[in-house]
Amino acid sequence: RHRGRGRTRSGRRPAACARPQGVPEMPRPKLMSNAARRIWSNCDSAAVASTRRANYRVLAAALAGAPGIALVHPELGRDTVPFALLVRCADPVALQQCLLRQGFETELPINRFFAGIPGVEGQAPYPAIDALADHVLALPVHQDMTPRQVAKLGRAVRACPI
Repeated sequence: RHRGRGRTRSGRRPAACARPQGVPEMPRPKLMSNAARRIWSNCDSAAVASTRRANYRVLAAALAGAPGIALVHPELGRDTVPFALLVRCADPVALQQCLLRQGFETELPINRFFAGIPGVEGQAPYPAIDALADHVLALPVHQDMTPRQVAKLGRAVRACPI
C-alpha cells in the first residue's frame, strides 16, 4: 500500500531519501516503475552513495583478519557505490544460515550459468564463476543500515563458526 511519496511500507521515509530544500531533482533512469520514480525523486543520491561507502568501509574493517573470511574487493573503486560487501568463505550457505538466525538477510550472489538446463548442466563453460559460486556471500551495506547495525553484522560474522 502506498503511504505517501518516498515512504516505505512501514510509513517511514528511507534515511538517505529526503531531498534537501533547493536541491534540483536528479535525472531519473528511464526503466523504472512509478513507485521507484517517486522514491528516486526524493532521494539524495550523494547521501546514499556516501552512506553505502561508509558502511562498506566499517564492515570491511570489522572483518579484517577474521578467520575463514576474505573480502572479494578489499578496496572500493573511486566511483563505486556498493549495495553489498562480497566475502569468500568455505561454506557461504552455513554462514548465511548463521547470520539469518541473528536477523541478517544476505544473498548468494553468483549464479551458475546453464544450471538446470539438460544437456548443458555440468559442462562448466565458466569454471571461475562456478568456483566462486561455491564460496561467495553478499553482506548488506545499503543506505538503510545504521553504523550500529553494520558493526553488529561484523560481530555476527566473526561469531559464526566457519
